[in-house]
Amino acid sequence: YTDPFHSDTSNNSSNIFQVTAPWFGGIRVCATTTNKKLLVIGSDDGHHFWTLEGKFENDDTAVAMDFTPKAPGVGMLHCLNPTGKIEFLDADGTTVSNTWSRLTATESFKLQDQPKHDAFNNVNGFYVDRAIFTPGSFAGIRLVSNRLGKFLRDEVCVVGTDNGHDFWAHESGSFDKATNILKFNYSSGKCHNGTIQFSDGTEWTKVTLGTFDMHLLPKEV
Repeated sequence: YTDPFHSDTSNNSSNIFQVTAPWFGGIRVCATTTNKKLLVIGSDDGHHFWTLEGKFENDDTAVAMDFTPKAPGVGMLHCLNPTGKIEFLDADGTTVSNTWSRLTATESFKLQDQPKHDAFNNVNGFYVDRAIFTPGSFAGIRLVSNRLGKFLRDEVCVVGTDNGHDFWAHESGSFDKATNILKFNYSSGKCHNGTIQFSDGTEWTKVTLGTFDMHLLPKEV
């Protein structure tokens, strides 16, 4: 999804960083966990990826999303969940104050390896599984977050997709900063120089948009 309040392509932008090059600020990726919780990983500054949680209501046609860890003054927001959108409602319960729109990958969509990395192995970021990812598809993208809202934490969450359409979520991962090891109950991997190399041979690579503006992708209708 793209959030017009935080992407640099919006007249209502909260892009306080005055970024003009394409960035991940305003991107939100959503997936449902095994216990039917909505997990959202997104970024406002293009570098730090936070996690928020929501719960489905009214037979999955609405969502209550808790923004308290990211914006304490905002708190719990109620949303409608029509196809291709998440519509945030004002306090009156009917007026739509903001809309996240689901993006559709086109042939022009591409990602490139991030050329520079943090001095320490920051696991947080936007990755691709190069064995799956091909330009023109979301297949193989993985977003890794060790932040609940704006707060760093020990737990690591991941959302991703293997086919570009169906998104999955993994919670309760951990990252050991001393050994740079990322662990989930199904696998573990070492974070080093912009990659996560898992014990089964899978490798995730941290990426950037380069010159491609992801927010300009077509919106699903």
